[in-house]
Amino acid sequence: MLTRLGRAAGAGLSLLLVSGCIQLLPDSQPANIYRLGHEATPSAETAEVGEVILIERPGAPRALAGNRIATVGSDGELAYISGANWISPAPDLLQELLLDTVDRELPGYLATRPGDGVSSRFTLRVDMRHFEAVYDEGQGRAPQARVTLRARLVDSDTHSMVGVTTVSGSARAGANRQTEIVEAFSQAAGAAAAELAQWTRAHLSRLEDEAGPQG
Repeated sequence: MLTRLGRAAGAGLSLLLVSGCIQLLPDSQPANIYRLGHEATPSAETAEVGEVILIERPGAPRALAGNRIATVGSDGELAYISGANWISPAPDLLQELLLDTVDRELPGYLATRPGDGVSSRFTLRVDMRHFEAVYDEGQGRAPQARVTLRARLVDSDTHSMVGVTTVSGSARAGANRQTEIVEAFSQAAGAAAAELAQWTRAHLSRLEDEAGPQG
């Protein structure tokens, strides 16, 4: 069942026709709720806390901003999987993933969200460009999850842009089923988040080198 809703377009985003839902065989029941799977972070008791990095809630086009799981057909038509939803809106899931990934990948730094009320020198601002499963091999075949993020690292002390980058991750689902597609999303999002964390770490290390030893 495909119900056409409208057209979405933007810089770097090629979602042509927005549609209602597509039918997939559910794994166990007609309404399933999913979250992104990712590695656990070190406990607060063992993590070394240093510089704070604020990670804002990612921006997203309206078609990707809700809790429905988006897919794109080979014709560029965007639809949502019937009977399956993210446990919370996709930008919230991605923010949590980025928080955990930065905590894990950047020893000595602590990732926080705006609602934590913690002052920070650095802010990571992210936009979701792609967050969908692409049926690039046909509607009945296993799709490829694609996650593309554009990020800006801002230094509030100097009111300057430290750097801008675009990172991406992709993973082929093991089958055209809900759980397999969600697992592919987790792999793709995890790869993009890890790449972004490493990029952030490299820029912060450069700033530390330029500042020299403190004493």
